[in-house]
Amino acid sequence: MAALAAGCRFGYRPGPPPKVDPGIRVAVLPFWTGGEIDEQGRFAAATDPPAMPERLGEDAMRTIITSLLDMGVGAVDVNTMLRATPEPGAAIYGTDLGVRVGKKVGARYALVGAVSRYRERKGSALGVESPASVAYRAVLVEVATGRLVSTYTFDFTQAPLSEELTQLPEYLQGGGGWQTRRQILDRSLPQTARKVARTLSAPPVL
Repeated sequence: MAALAAGCRFGYRPGPPPKVDPGIRVAVLPFWTGGEIDEQGRFAAATDPPAMPERLGEDAMRTIITSLLDMGVGAVDVNTMLRATPEPGAAIYGTDLGVRVGKKVGARYALVGAVSRYRERKGSALGVESPASVAYRAVLVEVATGRLVSTYTFDFTQAPLSEELTQLPEYLQGGGGWQTRRQILDRSLPQTARKVARTLSAPPVL
């Protein structure tokens, strides 16, 4: 309980950002919705996709780009990415598209991703009938070679803290109480961006 009180009072403090070569540029494509992207970066549409906000994928891209830039990582700016990326349905989404767009904007790496679940809580911050639940996957690819560098998977459904103490860090970062799906996404995407930066600070040699 002392840790809980301290966390709620002082908030979550991530460590210093990874140091990434300033010459590295990353192209983050708008995430897709209505399906899943596998660990090889291939998108598969769901047969009965749940309704999601129209700009959800673009908002996810914006959050990751902003987070990378805040850490000093050379991410291609949002407007350039929006101009360079085909509209949904105009091209097959996945790492191949990431490579093409990455070459177009002069990036060394490209990040593609998809939000597969974005379910809102039923209830309030004080009590719910069912909690919010969010899932997405992003894949980082090297533009010059098409080599898959890393995969980042997020899958979170909030559970009562009394039943799942492993969720304590997420509980503290979310400010306590039952979170909305937007709160979960806004917290998780910067963490994904930090993982991307960590990968770029020491990319694997194959």
